[in-house]
Amino acid sequence: PKRCACCGREVEAYVPLPAYYTDMYERAGMVPWRSAMLNAAAYSCPHCGAADRERAYALCTERRLPREIPFRLLDIAPAEPLGAFVRRVFPQAEYRTGDLFMEGVDYRLDVMDMRPIGDGSLDFFVCSHVLEHVADDRQAMRELRRVLKPSGCGILVVPLDLNAQVMDEDLNCTDELERWRRFGQDDHVRKYTKRDYLQRMAESGLAVQAC
Repeated sequence: PKRCACCGREVEAYVPLPAYYTDMYERAGMVPWRSAMLNAAAYSCPHCGAADRERAYALCTERRLPREIPFRLLDIAPAEPLGAFVRRVFPQAEYRTGDLFMEGVDYRLDVMDMRPIGDGSLDFFVCSHVLEHVADDRQAMRELRRVLKPSGCGILVVPLDLNAQVMDEDLNCTDELERWRRFGQDDHVRKYTKRDYLQRMAESGLAVQAC
């Protein structure tokens, strides 16, 4: 049996990506990507619901973050399975959440304008599958850089089309099916290539360690 990195329970098989997504891809005529950070056949934990990417983040934080030393972590657009993992494994951490629309977060904030968070005040952040939604991802990256301590770091992940050579971005595209076709979801405004994504992060002042 496998073991979920978030909840720690044994798993005989993970749950596949919901059929809703593949149905929408077919309806929109989307050409399937070779996507980073997506295992459609083993997508979520049957116990806690942690998606594949959240299980990867749990492994990453467990290897990189101290257990006995206090640190400040901001989770943007938080997923509860990962939040539960952080609270359990890092009892000394000051774990805070932020989002523009979600209920129950600590900070009601826009990642492009995180005024509630002071300059250089975070040791770590998690910002997963957020930047493909926002109007100005470069400004969001600069804000993430601003709130990090000089010694800080974070997890900054977007959907990547590993076969694409040119990034597709269109803030004026509002047709939902067309967004599914071009960007992979109806609330996305861009589809990143790995090269362009790394370049935008570097331009924003983030030192990038690509995995």
